[in-house]
Amino acid sequence: MHRRGRRRYRTAPVYNRYEQAVRRTNREIVSNPLIYKDGKYSMDFDDLERCMKVGKNRLFVLCNPHNPIAKVWRPSDLEIISSLAQRYNVLVFSDEIFGEITFNGNSAIPYAKVAGNGSHSIVATSLGKVFNFTGVNNANMIIPDSETRDKFRVQRDADHYGSIDPLTHAAVCAGYGPKGSDWVREMKKYVAENINMIRNFFRSNIPDVRVSEVEGSFVIWIDWRGLRLDDDELQSFLLNEAYLDLDRGINYGIGGKGFTRMNVAAPRGKIEESLGYLFDAAARRGYALSETYNRWR
Repeated sequence: MHRRGRRRYRTAPVYNRYEQAVRRTNREIVSNPLIYKDGKYSMDFDDLERCMKVGKNRLFVLCNPHNPIAKVWRPSDLEIISSLAQRYNVLVFSDEIFGEITFNGNSAIPYAKVAGNGSHSIVATSLGKVFNFTGVNNANMIIPDSETRDKFRVQRDADHYGSIDPLTHAAVCAGYGPKGSDWVREMKKYVAENINMIRNFFRSNIPDVRVSEVEGSFVIWIDWRGLRLDDDELQSFLLNEAYLDLDRGINYGIGGKGFTRMNVAAPRGKIEESLGYLFDAAARRGYALSETYNRWR
């Protein structure tokens, strides 16, 4: 269910695999759109309460840090969600796969820590993103209340989940060890420098394009609507003129029109090269501030 705002532009970009999971289990999707205002996103808690009031809406999926907008939800946000979920008996599934990757003093507080030990929730964490090994298909399911935990175990056993092979076991143990911690610290520093470089590039060269603040994850959510291109024109410009193959925002919901998602966990030299191609294409179209490349570092 998609509700439109009366005064503010409301949008619902969210990781598209959730929809796939819902469809495959023959469930119905009810959308609680985010509010986009002045380049920032927030939750629409009034709309969320309207959704939770409906008796058949029994599960709320939370993404923290959020993919693709790279926002870390504040403890106050989580407290409101917990209060509503408890009031209307809604199970909260909190996807925290990007939880270890946060910047600028932000911290992804586990939902269950805010909601309490008896909360009706499932918190999913993994080292898949922080170490780039999602292919091992390993995750931690943290389920505070015993009733939900018992139901999960029954379904897990019926679906033959729960085992772990020796190589995955070694990888996970290494990731949670001291050397893994050191690697994560250096990785976050490197990615943060990539993020700052990209934000400075747009600010110095193509200010009509707005770049989201990356509070968590290693993706940047970019608002290209200032160039006044429709979605297909934008895709053609990026792919055929700037040689940038970014994730189209529309893939994450109708509110993603005019946006793209960019993965910035990459070698800096490759990103610099890509930004150079983008500048050249933007200068040819008159989108850049000047025809001279303004170094951004």
